[in-house]
Amino acid sequence: MKSEIMEVLLTSIIGIPLAFIVLRFFFKKSVLLNISILWVVNILIIDALGELGNLYPETFPTILTMGIGIPFTIACFYFVSKMVKKNFGSIYTTNS
Repeated sequence: MKSEIMEVLLTSIIGIPLAFIVLRFFFKKSVLLNISILWVVNILIIDALGELGNLYPETFPTILTMGIGIPFTIACFYFVSKMVKKNFGSIYTTNS
């Protein structure tokens, strides 16, 4: 049981810092850096929830993993929309 959980966590433990380094190299101080990091974290969390649901269906039933994953993804969408509106707000507004 512990080895399966460590395998699931290992993906996030290695993936998030590695993604941060690679994305920072490409996007430096761009708003795309923050959006991409949020995207990677979201994908890794959803992947971990799916893996836990497959490994331990009694402990992590589909309703639980979806109940955690969907609100988490919606929250990520919300934060991305706030970032985009903050940085590109002048595009969205019209001067009358």
